[in-house]
Amino acid sequence: MNKEETKEYQRVYYQNNKDKIKEGQHRYYEKNKDEIKKKQIKYSQKNKEKISAQRREYYLKNKESLTKYSAEYRQKNKETLKEYYREYYLKNKEKIKERAQLRAEADLG
Repeated sequence: MNKEETKEYQRVYYQNNKDKIKEGQHRYYEKNKDEIKKKQIKYSQKNKEKISAQRREYYLKNKESLTKYSAEYRQKNKETLKEYYREYYLKNKEKIKERAQLRAEADLG
């Protein structure tokens, strides 16, 4: 089997057994969820700067489309977001006021 035939075989196999494969992946994830999350946290802590640089590079590369999408999303979900931020503010009112006060003091000092 050459490379193209192997690719085609794998594609057809996946199409025919997609549900079985996804079910197996889900079972594996549920069984090993805690271990997977620990590894993800450990990796992200170890590679914090690398991840940050990758995200920044992605943002700068796609800034225009991300800004456009963000504006469209805000416009489309204006009422939902307004309600969400209102609830968030009411829930975290004291923390927000403390942060604002600390910023004001830092600006003055």
